[in-house]
Amino acid sequence: MFVTEEYDRMLIENEKLNTKCTELENDIQKLKENCSMLRTMNETLRKDLLVAESCALQLQQLVLKRGINLRESDEILVVQQAANASKPSHSAAENIPDSASAGSANAKISDKLSSRKEKDEEIKKLQNIVIQLEKEYEYKTLMDQEDELYRMAKALESATDARKDAEKNRTSILDDYLKLQSEFSALEQSKKTLEEELKEIIADKEYWRNSVLESVQQVREYESLMRDKEKEFKRKLASAKFVDIDAQNVEANKLLLLEKENYAKEFTLLREQLQKMNTYVQELEKDRELAMKQIESLKEDLIDLRKTVLQMDSEKISILQKLTLKETDYAELKRKLENMTLELQLAKSHSASAAQSSGIFESNQSSELLKLYNDEKEKLKAESARLRELSSGFAEEFRSQKDIVSASMQQSHGEKRKTSDSHDAEKS
Repeated sequence: MFVTEEYDRMLIENEKLNTKCTELENDIQKLKENCSMLRTMNETLRKDLLVAESCALQLQQLVLKRGINLRESDEILVVQQAANASKPSHSAAENIPDSASAGSANAKISDKLSSRKEKDEEIKKLQNIVIQLEKEYEYKTLMDQEDELYRMAKALESATDARKDAEKNRTSILDDYLKLQSEFSALEQSKKTLEEELKEIIADKEYWRNSVLESVQQVREYESLMRDKEKEFKRKLASAKFVDIDAQNVEANKLLLLEKENYAKEFTLLREQLQKMNTYVQELEKDRELAMKQIESLKEDLIDLRKTVLQMDSEKISILQKLTLKETDYAELKRKLENMTLELQLAKSHSASAAQSSGIFESNQSSELLKLYNDEKEKLKAESARLRELSSGFAEEFRSQKDIVSASMQQSHGEKRKTSDSHDAEKS
């Protein structure tokens, strides 16, 4: 029972270790998934950074183009103003009628100058906005990069910690597995010893039962004998009480008193022996109950043993089947070789010239066939020798187990006979 409980406990621990292994594998899979997610996030962030940088470059290019266009328009206006200022005044009559056109031109120039100032202010505002956006973008990218690096560092630390824990758990699991293997081998050895003890107990079951029944019968007979003696003793005591004490019969009275004391002592001794026999019977009953419990518990081990024996028999049958298949293959190869030799002899007898021309080829072919035949024959011999060794090993093992069981049974029978003889001597 203790061995079966230990085996069940080991099976439960093995199941726990298997669950731990599965949990560790799941954690490793989750870590791999998290790493892949971090990689994808890093790639998307890099793509977003590239897109933002390209947008900033496009914005700078647009601002530069607009500034260049404004400068070109300013240069055109300056050239026009210089051209208008460099025109000569031919006469006062011409200047008088053109005063209205000159005023309109000055108004246009002032409008253009004011629009130019507005454009310059707008360009400055745009430049300031671009600078501010660049600063914010750089700050934001730096913060995002720092956050991403921090997250990646934390993830890497957690992954390394998980990897270390997994390695520790793996080493502990391997140690536990090796311990379980050693314990399992010890359990197998104890199982073998229990099988031998079971065989001994099954062989001694009838002896135990017969001995217990005989002892119980002897105790009952002894009890009946003690009761008879007790009745006789009481009768003698009763008869001794009514003896007249006379001065002439003093010696007879003394003898009666001595006999009475002897009967009392014998009665006490018989009582003690009866109590001892009762205790001995109770002990025998307890031993019988324990033996029956052991027999019931070891019957299951006997069933397992029978299963293993059946498995060994099936393996032996499969090995014998393989041996028969090899022997049939060997016979088939031998038959083919004999047929080939006959065909070769017929071919040689039909045409001597053809035999001379093709003798080298046929001899080579026959030598190759003989080599294959010899190789196959050696393989079959080796296989048959190995199978014979296995069968002899099985037979020797069974004989050794049988001898051990018989020796242990003889030893147990001798010890039990000695104990029964000692108890019989005590009874007598």
